[in-house]
Amino acid sequence: MSHDLEQIKSIKAGDFKAFEKVVVAYEKPLLRFARKWLDAVPAEDVVQESFYRLYISRAKIKPELGVKNYLYSICKNEVMMWYRKNKRTLPLFESLEGSEDLYQDLERKIVARVVRAAVSGLGETKRKLVNLHFFEGLGYSEISDRLKMPVSTIKTNIRRAKIELFKKLKRYER
Repeated sequence: MSHDLEQIKSIKAGDFKAFEKVVVAYEKPLLRFARKWLDAVPAEDVVQESFYRLYISRAKIKPELGVKNYLYSICKNEVMMWYRKNKRTLPLFESLEGSEDLYQDLERKIVARVVRAAVSGLGETKRKLVNLHFFEGLGYSEISDRLKMPVSTIKTNIRRAKIELFKKLKRYER
């Protein structure tokens, strides 16, 4: 964590080498994130614009929130702007923008809280794998490299975690 704080301080001070390290660290995960909603070329443009916006607004980064939160937030906003510019709709992001229907907002928050609680109730290994795969968008081989764990073990644990989550969340089904 102290390394992250030092890195943020360096970026805020205008240290381009520290910023380049952030680009190297987050380019692929951010691209995977953008590719969930866009084709390859617009996703690359959105990611590039996200890094640009992070750099020009680096003075506003709050160290306690970290670079990652800013980057993903900027990228989400860039995806929404791309859809607006291209006159297309993206229902998932439209719902994230804050609808006028307070009931839907409340329902979405409750569902997110229930899912977070269910994930936090998993064992440490399964929880870590679910977070890396589903929330950070890492592939099996990337998780394997990071955790020094066989791909087959990762696949098995994620499958078991999904079954466990399905059982926990089934009672909330409409």
